[in-house]
Amino acid sequence: MATGTDFSGFSADTLGFLRELQDHNSKTWFDANRTRYEAALLEPKVNGSIFRINRDVRFSKDKRPYKEELAFRFRARGPKDAAPSFLMRITPEIIGLGVGLWTFPKGMLERFREGVADETRGAALAGMIEGLKVNGCSFMAPSLKRVPRPYESDHPRGELLKLKGLTIGVDRPIAPVFESADLVPWCVGEFARLAPIFLWLKQTSSDAGAPLS
Repeated sequence: MATGTDFSGFSADTLGFLRELQDHNSKTWFDANRTRYEAALLEPKVNGSIFRINRDVRFSKDKRPYKEELAFRFRARGPKDAAPSFLMRITPEIIGLGVGLWTFPKGMLERFREGVADETRGAALAGMIEGLKVNGCSFMAPSLKRVPRPYESDHPRGELLKLKGLTIGVDRPIAPVFESADLVPWCVGEFARLAPIFLWLKQTSSDAGAPLS
């Protein structure tokens, strides 16, 4: 796997490492294979564009120490906690591509609800989400049990008003281009379908004083 603009696809060992990690998810095995991990999977900066591979097991019954996937994001400019991202994850079987922000900070949450309630912007977002779902995309987000005040409980977009974040994406089988430079335009093509959601959220993440339209 080359770096920078010379990216030429992931190495042949990328999926091999992830497959073996599924069978040997322990610190002992990982430490013995750390060099493979760094060579086959790591290009972006950890805690920057690439997510940490360590799992937080403090409150989980599942005590496996490592995530069995490679996951990273391409975040929009702006405040780190309010910037939506293009998201990507890789397992031995699939490439997952998505957009969104799992949890909105308070200011953006208020802006998001204002946008959903707006007849033009809210209807546009609802239409984009439904169109993507019909075409095989999965919609995931943490949600309240009730429509928040001051919005009516029977608001036509009540399910969206309940959201505390928003991500939507699709899983594809590992593409033949995985180990080549053609992986980049392949991913761009998949992301293009999701871009309208990204742009809607990016507008919403702007300063509180900016206009909604």
